Amino acid sequence: MKKQLSRSNVKKVALILLVLIFFLPLGCRIKVMRPAGKEVESVSSLIKKLENEDTHVRNDAVKKLVKIGDQAVGPLIGALSNENILVRCHAAIALGKIGDKRTVEPLINILGDENESVRKFAVFSLGEIGNREVVEPLIKALGDKDEEVRRYATEALGKIDKKKAVEPLTRALDDDSEDVRKGAAYVLENMFGIIREEVQEITGEEKSFTNSYGMDFVYIPPGTFMMGSPINESGRDKDEKQHRVTLTKGFFMQTTEVTQGHWLAVMGNSPSYINNCGDDCPVKDVSWDDVQKFIRQLNQLEGENNYRLPTEAEWEYACRAGSATAFANGAISELECGYDPSLDAIGWYCGNAIKKTHSVAKKKPNAWGLYDMHGNVFEWCQDWYGDYPSGSVTDPTGQLSGSYRVFRGGGLNFGARLSRSADRLSFTPGHRLNYIGFRILSESLPHKAR
Repeated sequence: MKKQLSRSNVKKVALILLVLIFFLPLGCRIKVMRPAGKEVESVSSLIKKLENEDTHVRNDAVKKLVKIGDQAVGPLIGALSNENILVRCHAAIALGKIGDKRTVEPLINILGDENESVRKFAVFSLGEIGNREVVEPLIKALGDKDEEVRRYATEALGKIDKKKAVEPLTRALDDDSEDVRKGAAYVLENMFGIIREEVQEITGEEKSFTNSYGMDFVYIPPGTFMMGSPINESGRDKDEKQHRVTLTKGFFMQTTEVTQGHWLAVMGNSPSYINNCGDDCPVKDVSWDDVQKFIRQLNQLEGENNYRLPTEAEWEYACRAGSATAFANGAISELECGYDPSLDAIGWYCGNAIKKTHSVAKKKPNAWGLYDMHGNVFEWCQDWYGDYPSGSVTDPTGQLSGSYRVFRGGGLNFGARLSRSADRLSFTPGHRLNYIGFRILSESLPHKAR
């Protein structure tokens, strides 16, 4: 026999049904609609913040967009055409950090943007993505009219797998644009470790010349190196603080010290106090001021304005020739006049010179074809002597003023420690010493050699 529902039970059932009918659909609607609305609004809002004048606000928005990832890619690609430069720049940055392959073509397209900052960050992001598709566009960016864009393109190519980049970079060595050729050669040599001789064979460019007075010069490529000495190097002085230096321009360094024969040919006299070595020995007894007169005379006679002393950074960079040891060919084992196998092979010092100067180029050259960078006679540099900077620098030229000019390289009557690549000495520019000479550089290939 079926039980009949009481009036109170009927009311309870009706109330429950009413609640279910009213609230369940509403709850479903909330559950479906709320997440989608919030997500779209979030990305849109963050992209709007990319035009905020506060750097922190923009950077925070980039971080959040990157965290959102895939769902932010479409709106960010759209933002690359925004009229606001800040939005275009930061959208490019965010897309690079997300790294989605869909972003490659849009980023390549804005390499033609009229604003150099947009192009710069597009280049940066393509380097972050780093697949094979980005190599050719980055090589083209090496020829951009803006120097910063070219520098970013160089760094971006350096991040890419060498196997992907070497072949197109080698082709770029024959590009019509000089900036593209130089940038490609720089990446191949300084970032991918392809030695300079191999690059020369590919380019066929002139890498050395001899001027009208028999002075030989060899090309030194631009690059970055650690100037100064590590704290554990034997013989180190406190003024050798190690710091990163970037030289953005190549130059032609004289392969030997200026000889007595060179000086006589240019100046018509011989300043060396004791001249019993012959024309092939390095000139000495010349002050820094004397050297400036020689350079002015040489430039006038050659019809050029390219010759000068190397800066201290250029001198050490050329001396090291890619090395990081005390000498260009190895570590130091002797501080004074005892036998040091590394130095003995490449330089004259008190341990092997027998108290006299020697004809240039009688010892082995360094890896870049430069002789006597260690020993024989010290060499004047262009800079005033002063403390090194505290951080990384580009194309440094030393102190703006001072009392002493720098000379480097060691000498025949001095211990091995003074012949180290990092060792620094200084003297007043108007005085002569019988153990100081010099070598010069040319900023470019002379017209007569072209």
